[in-house]
Amino acid sequence: MSSFVSASLDRLVSDLESAGVLQSEAVRRAFRRVERHRFVTHWYCLMADSRRVVWSPETLDRDAPDAESLRRIYSDRPLVTRLDGSSPISSSTSPRLMASMLEALDLRPGMRVLEIGTGTGYNAALLAEILQDAGSVYTVDLREDVVEEARASLREEGYEEVHVACRDGYWGYVEGAPFDRIIVTVGCSDTSPHWLEQMAAGGSLLVPLLHGILHPLVRIVREHESTAGRVIGSSSFIPSSGALRWVNPWQSYCVVGLPPQPCWTRPALAGLPHEGLSGNALEDPDHRSFHFFLSLCSRELWYSVYGYGLADPGAGAAVVVSAHGVHGFARPESGAALERLYERLVGLSSAWCKLGRPSAGDYELSFIPRTDEPNLGADSRGEWVIERITSWEVVRLPHARTA
Repeated sequence: MSSFVSASLDRLVSDLESAGVLQSEAVRRAFRRVERHRFVTHWYCLMADSRRVVWSPETLDRDAPDAESLRRIYSDRPLVTRLDGSSPISSSTSPRLMASMLEALDLRPGMRVLEIGTGTGYNAALLAEILQDAGSVYTVDLREDVVEEARASLREEGYEEVHVACRDGYWGYVEGAPFDRIIVTVGCSDTSPHWLEQMAAGGSLLVPLLHGILHPLVRIVREHESTAGRVIGSSSFIPSSGALRWVNPWQSYCVVGLPPQPCWTRPALAGLPHEGLSGNALEDPDHRSFHFFLSLCSRELWYSVYGYGLADPGAGAAVVVSAHGVHGFARPESGAALERLYERLVGLSSAWCKLGRPSAGDYELSFIPRTDEPNLGADSRGEWVIERITSWEVVRLPHARTA
């Protein structure tokens, strides 16, 4: 190992420790042992000029890496490694998010782990180091070129016993089941029933599950025939392909005809901070909590460059929550629709406050097949159902029953 590489690894581990994401010696050791640059031969940097946004290709000689490339690779940034036109379709996750997910898995030697989304193979190598057994790691990816490159890198770095397969991750890896842990490294519109079937009793699944435009990390634990889930963190991933291809049940399209500037701006909603905020309101924890609540309550959830809110595309109206208040946008003839949306937004804000301003981690999540009917309690306060591709997501706020 060259002094440049050794220094880069030390800097990465030090940065992860400073960020507070390294909690166990096993994960810390894995990041010291696995060289990220050995799993990267090329990546793309996002560049912008006055007319367009373009991806600039970068290449790396893994056997003789230059100092600047090592600085980029061992920084806390994702590396986009595959494009479809101008859309990223494969990447190496940012080390901070990777470390936090590995810690959340609570891995121990003797476990068997399935990874959905192989990428460069770097995360599979980290899993092998933590488990101290490469043969206990199974990983799948839909793209043949991604799989072949990852398999070659794993073999060259001494992890040839990792099981790498080219297949739709929706189907899991039945030959290796049951799994004690399943980790998903693509943004998903749903969970797969096959993952739950292939989990051992007491096993857990960690999946970035779409709610609005965000991917909160959901941990689902299997106890015998039942499952229970919680949101344990936030993330951002490239959307999944295959059977769990990106299907957004919320409004993700443009509302045409809106004026470039708001018709009016009103004070911030109750319970939401506005002073001292800059940039995107969703960077604030309270705004993220309210956004998650909106994703449970309303298919009218909508986004713009200003922030998040509600929209009526048919009427041509939208209300948007930003760091500075609530902005109303509407075509000249849509004033009534705009007021209706504003009243609904205020009502939802009031309901969120009455429930105690819950954050995403306060809700209980369960997933049942779409062939079954979701069963809500007699008192349905604090209970919601989200229709996904193959399942119903049943969301409950336990304390709402006694509030």
